[in-house]
Amino acid sequence: MRSRPAGVLDKSLTLLSTDLGRLFCVAKSAQKSMRRFGGCLNLFSEVEAEITIKKNMESARLESCVLIDSFSGIQGCLENLRFASAGVELVDRMVYGSENVDLFFHETRSFLKSISSGFGTEALTCFKLRITSLAGFQPELEHCVICGRETTDREFTRLFDFNKGGLLCPICSNEIIPLNYPSGELTSISNDAKNRLLVILADDLTVYNDSKNIASQECQDFINAFLLLKLGIKLRSLGSSG
Repeated sequence: MRSRPAGVLDKSLTLLSTDLGRLFCVAKSAQKSMRRFGGCLNLFSEVEAEITIKKNMESARLESCVLIDSFSGIQGCLENLRFASAGVELVDRMVYGSENVDLFFHETRSFLKSISSGFGTEALTCFKLRITSLAGFQPELEHCVICGRETTDREFTRLFDFNKGGLLCPICSNEIIPLNYPSGELTSISNDAKNRLLVILADDLTVYNDSKNIASQECQDFINAFLLLKLGIKLRSLGSSG
């Protein structure tokens, strides 16, 4: 996920693994050793790595690695690099300890494949919501976040409370609106967008292949607002469009 020089010869790396989650390690002599590392240490590469971890070591040591997938469609396109960087930045903020790390890994790999294949903004939109949900911050889209009443498709627009992290039914909406909520904490969301967001959240990695048909502009705006207003996250990799 991250790579930077460490001294004259070494590299300091941040890896995402299937069993240990986010892992900080050092690749000794990586800036001169092509035999052990070759082109495996490029950003956004999937590798099979041999790593040494000892209790008295400040960080793990990368001994060698074999390239599995370079996601070549990312490396040659500045726009794809931007999208991939934003996705990795979000993962870096969301992965804690070793809980669900295998799911984070497979989700991130599917996302990078989709960016490499040119799915762009829509794939990133899906990834933001799915990774946020994996981290335990899934928005409540099927029941009122206050009273628990199930929302129905007959309610073509409804309010979403960013502070509480969920939809409000018409009854609770009518009670809350007069309370002069802080500006921006409530937004209306259409039934179409709600259903699209539920499709994105479905447990199926193929959602990225259909992301251009699913992630509408309303979905993109909602997810960006949810990250900012609920979690305080604005992705630096995306600049002003965060």
